[in-house]
Amino acid sequence: MSARTIRFWSDIGAVSPIARSAGGYRLFDAAAVERIELVHTLRQLGLDLPTVHRVLEQQATLAEVAETHVRALDAQIRSLRLSRAVLSTVAKRGTSTQEMTLIHKLAQLSARERQQIIDGFTNYGGSTTCCAGTWHALVSILGKSGGSGSFDFSDASGTIDVHESECDRKI
Repeated sequence: MSARTIRFWSDIGAVSPIARSAGGYRLFDAAAVERIELVHTLRQLGLDLPTVHRVLEQQATLAEVAETHVRALDAQIRSLRLSRAVLSTVAKRGTSTQEMTLIHKLAQLSARERQQIIDGFTNYGGSTTCCAGTWHALVSILGKSGGSGSFDFSDASGTIDVHESECDRKI
């Protein structure tokens, strides 16, 4: 790490020198060097300076901060996976903007919400005409996966694999 970074951390109170040399350089003892290493590690792990300061001042434990940060990272990972899945589908299919918007909205639904939509299509008040038309419109927008007759709507919470033949029997 650079001297500039250490000076910045010293200026904001994250680390404190024990003294200054005759030339004005900050001098740090072994405890301060350990603190510098802790700040460096926490920053490399993605914690912001206010959170690092809370750990240093013992306003929060390292375990509490780590647990919170893990949850935030999990949310970011889910979001990135969703974005990747939508963009990958758009790239493979040459999707229109309207289709991309629908795919993105469907991908943001939870597995339970997607299952409710599917159940709603297949059990639409005893009328299969409306259901079939709506279902096939949705299928035509999303497309089939590899000709397997299956449609895969998945997210971090689970996968719903809808087989076309099962839906046809219900419809």
